[in-house]
Amino acid sequence: SYQVLRDWIAQGCKLDEADAAQCLRIEVYPPQRELHRPADAQQLLVLGHFSDGSTRDLTKLADYLSSDDAVAVVDADGLVSSRDRGETT
Repeated sequence: SYQVLRDWIAQGCKLDEADAAQCLRIEVYPPQRELHRPADAQQLLVLGHFSDGSTRDLTKLADYLSSDDAVAVVDADGLVSSRDRGETT
């Protein structure tokens, strides 16, 4: 994220061209996952689907947050690690 923002600033903070592809939807894989034991882990994948028909991997650009860090944590790269029994999103 830092590098993307840095490069944009270095290029003069230009706005996108009027005909630039727009992100239409984002998908997160797997859509559901159950981690059954402490120390289980699951890598998330975030895909953006754009108006020009392209699909881009946005995993490194996404921001992750667990609703209950006592149950599971997620790192900056989208790796979810379970800690204890319970439910979280």
